[in-house]
Amino acid sequence: RRLDDFQPIHLFSLCWAYSTARLLDQELQRNITKAALRLGRAKDATQAAQAKVEEEQSIDEDAGESETPRVVKATEHWMAIMKPAHWQVSVDAKEASRMANASPFEEDEDNEEEPEKPKVQAWIHKHMSQKYPICTDATEAFGLLHRLDAQTSGVLVCARSYEGA
Repeated sequence: RRLDDFQPIHLFSLCWAYSTARLLDQELQRNITKAALRLGRAKDATQAAQAKVEEEQSIDEDAGESETPRVVKATEHWMAIMKPAHWQVSVDAKEASRMANASPFEEDEDNEEEPEKPKVQAWIHKHMSQKYPICTDATEAFGLLHRLDAQTSGVLVCARSYEGA
């Protein structure tokens, strides 16, 4: 009844808890999904001056290996970002906020010998936040939907809208 009072992350936690307790029926799952989509759409609608998004961007076949992340595919609500090896990624909201506020190549204060790895959140915040408001929101991990280990290169999925998250 009060699903609209929750934030999306709490809706997913509620869904997980009911599912774990084997109490999640199809109606509740459908209502939670609808509430999450409503919240996402409402949050997207309230963002000022959001850039018009392209329906599709094709993969750049000639891009090759890169030292910085790059968008390889995008739709209206999400984008696929190629993460180079040795870039850190966090989807924890507190950690993501801390990492995004640092410069992408900031030195580690505790370890003078080895520089800290660059941060995907900082790159997203710097390059995507003007077009996509979710990319400024630390509580939504700047749109990142999952992580990869720092030493791993690969594709990350990042929301371009709150509805996509």
